[in-house]
Amino acid sequence: MRTNMILKITGIVFACLIMIPGSNLWAGETMQYSCSAQVYEAFGDEMIDMFTKETGISVKVNISSSRSAVHRLLRNFSDIASTTREIYPHYYEYGYVQIPFCRDSLAIIANKSVKVDNLSLAQVRNVFYKETTDWKDIGGEPEKIVVVIPSKKTGAFENFDRQVVPERGLRYDFLAYQSTMVIRLIQNYPNSISFIGYGTVKGVENVKIIKIDELSPAQNDYPYYQVMSFVTKGEPSGAVQKFVNFVKSEKGRKLIEKRGMQPIQ
Repeated sequence: MRTNMILKITGIVFACLIMIPGSNLWAGETMQYSCSAQVYEAFGDEMIDMFTKETGISVKVNISSSRSAVHRLLRNFSDIASTTREIYPHYYEYGYVQIPFCRDSLAIIANKSVKVDNLSLAQVRNVFYKETTDWKDIGGEPEKIVVVIPSKKTGAFENFDRQVVPERGLRYDFLAYQSTMVIRLIQNYPNSISFIGYGTVKGVENVKIIKIDELSPAQNDYPYYQVMSFVTKGEPSGAVQKFVNFVKSEKGRKLIEKRGMQPIQ
């Protein structure tokens, strides 16, 4: 008798949950997304919220480096990945597709205590090669330069290393596990300097953005940048195609532009 009563009550509760508007029980489609830390920090949470509200498709996100995000896709842990680096050529032979959607400048960032607003490319290289170690030698106060870089497995590191300091390896004082962690380190270490995607750091407090050769990363002719892309297993379809289309839609483009980046169609 007691068992029958419990079953009846359980059935009523389940029926009520089904009838509640917005209930997530037996929710609709879900997409697994492995997201680069830079992409997520730049606009990922806002873009995903907008997408879910418009389509009803929920998105489960795993945030990591670009390399790890792609590896998760290769191992079938996700339906789509985002990255700030080129995939290896042989991935195309296995049917993987890379879809660029955004261009993001590589910004030199420093703690607010730093008095320098502009560096020449030669000065930037000397700082990250640790040949220049005091701010007074490049127009600042007499303080030791604290160099912070993201992990060598991140897209930010690979893009900066290839474009800005290609001659020899970077030297540093602190190494961040994820690319976006350099922002927290820069905020907390006086006289520190690093680099990250402009969309990731635009508007962040206690961080100074330093020009290179009088060019700001907000300018269209700024020459140092990375391309954000999606990677899919074959041509996208279903929820993945809807997500790609949404990011490339007018709503997606406006969000990308709001964060100081340039959409790619």
